[in-house]
Amino acid sequence: YYMVYDSIFSLSLSTGSLNWKIKFSGLFPVITNDYILLFTLGYKLNAINKSTGAIAWSKDLSSSNSYLPIYVAEGKTLVYTSDNKYTLVNLGTGADIWKISSADKLMSFAISGDNIYALTDSARINVLRLSDGQLMKQSDQLQTQSLNYNGNAFQNAMIVADTAIILNTNLKVIAVGKSSFTPIWSVNKNHSKLELGSAATIMQLVLRDSVYLSNGVKYKL
Repeated sequence: YYMVYDSIFSLSLSTGSLNWKIKFSGLFPVITNDYILLFTLGYKLNAINKSTGAIAWSKDLSSSNSYLPIYVAEGKTLVYTSDNKYTLVNLGTGADIWKISSADKLMSFAISGDNIYALTDSARINVLRLSDGQLMKQSDQLQTQSLNYNGNAFQNAMIVADTAIILNTNLKVIAVGKSSFTPIWSVNKNHSKLELGSAATIMQLVLRDSVYLSNGVKYKL
């Protein structure tokens, strides 16, 4: 699947032949098992059927900038919009499962098991229950001074592993306990400030007991 200007193409992986092509212009596509999710101007989230190219559903979001990360898990997608609202959406229908408002601005979030882990601009981690959005736990203010990603939220600025939460801040990579939020380690970066977009790309992979960054650095959990 690829996009060129105002069109989306689906090609056969084995032969390279064209499966379908549609005229559609969007931003920040996310590919799931059955759909391509992407935002369009007018503050809409759209789901395109991967098999046919047909638009399965289109959903109005907030009236302000809604082009923030979405996260997909088990037939649902979690959307955060810039009016500080979290919405869990049924992937098959586009219907809301639940919607909640938050007092704090989101910096990053991830889904792990039955919980949503949300890092806020107040340097706290909120743990929400995925089934209904209820706040289950909140950390104390984390000891870091670098959670400002130029005012943007980035999905990959936080990764939740089996036993630790990895935070990619402007100045450090930090690991805290998944349940206790107790600091485990922190590593200073070689640069003093990330450029816009860097926080979204430098964190690549948590595998077994290690964190691998895109610059080739490996850290043990």
